[in-house]
Amino acid sequence: MNSVFYKRNRKDINPFLSIMILVGTLFLIAFLHMEERRLGYQIYYLAQQNKKIEIERKVKEIDLAKLAIPSQIMSFAKHKLTLRNPELNQIIHLASPTPQLNEKGKSFD
Repeated sequence: MNSVFYKRNRKDINPFLSIMILVGTLFLIAFLHMEERRLGYQIYYLAQQNKKIEIERKVKEIDLAKLAIPSQIMSFAKHKLTLRNPELNQIIHLASPTPQLNEKGKSFD
């Protein structure tokens, strides 16, 4: 009698289990589509940020190249820092250091 009840109970549950598996699968598919879309938006946002940063980097490289021109440096020094060109008697020449010898006449270098 117990096996008859088990078979009958299982026959009643099978349609319910099938519907639950189907609904669960549909929810899983919907969730995966939503997650795919969310990640797609996140990748798009990061790509836009990357483009902005690349443009800023290129602009800064151009600004650096402009500032590294000797005439620009001289102009900045004259106008902003109020410096002037050195005269001949203002230039100090430093001689290279002579090697020092130890007691036996050998160089420390």
